[in-house]
Amino acid sequence: MLHVSFTGHRPKELYVGTYTKADLIKATYNAIKKLIEEEGATDFYSGGAIGFDQIAFMCVHWLKKTYTHIKNHLVVPFLKQDKMWKPEQKAFYAQMKEWADDVIYVDTLADYQPTFSHKVGEYSGIKMQLRNEYMVDHSHVLLAAYNGSEKSGTTNCLDYAKGKKKDVRWIDLHDDLKVKKMA
Repeated sequence: MLHVSFTGHRPKELYVGTYTKADLIKATYNAIKKLIEEEGATDFYSGGAIGFDQIAFMCVHWLKKTYTHIKNHLVVPFLKQDKMWKPEQKAFYAQMKEWADDVIYVDTLADYQPTFSHKVGEYSGIKMQLRNEYMVDHSHVLLAAYNGSEKSGTTNCLDYAKGKKKDVRWIDLHDDLKVKKMA
């Protein structure tokens, strides 16, 4: 049983090449399908945020129709993650929570509490990183959609996964969406 987590940019940083959203969805779908068919991936962890998190979640959701044994876990940093989102984004997010095999609220877990006081369910930037750490800690492979930026939540997640000696792969947003392994 191989567990896979996802990280990637929000829409503004996600579309840096000449590809379309449909191209990125297809590349993500094919990468996940390959993980299932060739490596036995069974469990997938998505953060649910707008951008690559939602693309990866939806690809797993579609693949569940064929691979009924796989699990789609939605790993949320805090209850009100969607508080500042547009109504249509909130509606889609609510649908994702319905489709998920389970929804994990990381800020309610004792091992993933911020080191300083934060109200459970409310926004805090550190909770995004703690969500990423939970996903990496519970997976063998991290699949990222990465634009090569030096400072981002995606970069922090990649660094954490490399530090934990995880198998890190990335969809190169500058190279025809090819999946590469990170050293």
